[in-house]
Amino acid sequence: MVRFLATQVGVDPTLIAQYAWEGRTIEAHRAQIRAITKIRELRRADEEALLTWLCTDILPHEHHPERLRELICAECRTRGIDVPDDIAALIETGFASYQTQIYAVIVARLPPEIQKRLDAFLVSVPVTEGEEEEELPLNFRKSLMPWSCC
Repeated sequence: MVRFLATQVGVDPTLIAQYAWEGRTIEAHRAQIRAITKIRELRRADEEALLTWLCTDILPHEHHPERLRELICAECRTRGIDVPDDIAALIETGFASYQTQIYAVIVARLPPEIQKRLDAFLVSVPVTEGEEEEELPLNFRKSLMPWSCC
C-alpha cells in the first residue's frame, strides 16, 4: 500500500521510515487530509449520536464485535467523521446502554408487587456487628423465590 501511494504522489516509498508520526507536521497533514476528504474530527456529540444509533438501529439485530466494528466505520464515513480511536470501548458502552434499556423495559412491564419483591431481593440486608455477610449463589437465591418469572 505504501508503495502504491508513494507512486501516486511521486515520492520514494522508503521515505516513510523518516516521517515524524508525532508533532505539528502530522497534525497539519491530517488537517489537509480532512479538508480533501471532507471528514472532520470526532466530537463528543458525534460519539453520543453514534451510541444512540448503535443502541437503536444496530444492537437489536447485530452483536458480533467484528461486524459492529465494520458497521461503525461505515456509519462514520456516511456521517463524514473520523472513526473513534477506541471502537471497542464504544461497542462496550453501547452494549451496556442497550442492556440497561432492555432491563428498564422488562421491569416496567412487571406488576408493582413483583417489582417490590425484586427490589427487596436485590438489596443487601445490613449485617449486624460481629456477623459475617453471607454471599448466596444465584441458583440458591432462585430457589428461595416464592414466584417464578422465567
